[in-house]
Amino acid sequence: MGKHEGFSKIYMNLILIFLVIFIDLFSKSLVFMNISQYHNLKINEYFNIIYLKNSGIIFGIFKNYEKMNCLIVFLINIFIFSIFFEKIFRNKKIKISFQIGYSLIIGGSLGNFIDRFTKGFIIDFIDFHIKEFHFPIFNFADLSIFLGSILLILNMFIKKNN
Repeated sequence: MGKHEGFSKIYMNLILIFLVIFIDLFSKSLVFMNISQYHNLKINEYFNIIYLKNSGIIFGIFKNYEKMNCLIVFLINIFIFSIFFEKIFRNKKIKISFQIGYSLIIGGSLGNFIDRFTKGFIIDFIDFHIKEFHFPIFNFADLSIFLGSILLILNMFIKKNN
């Protein structure tokens, strides 16, 4: 890999990370400024917008332990970032699909971390449901983390089978 390829790889990953953070924080700020908490705004038969303050970790777990959550989330983020940055920026032979997966996870983690650090909670607002079954309410950062994880799992599965 040439010097320019390495720089373009770094820029591509950084752009994706910052794009995820921007979309996440922008969408959360729109909800925060325009929708009252617990208000249900129906989009279509599968999606609602419901503004919730999530002081827990994942799907609201441990919501009564806010100080512990901040420390746990901070340590988890440091761990994830160090591993993923190492994989993205130091591994010269990493496939683009792995880079995208790692960048989605980093961007989503940072988006939620910024929310928790600046507000003390995370804004969740996407309510996806099929008839009466509602998935846990989430945000764009959560979606990015989920999609990045799926991409990594699929790549590992494909790599293992080849």
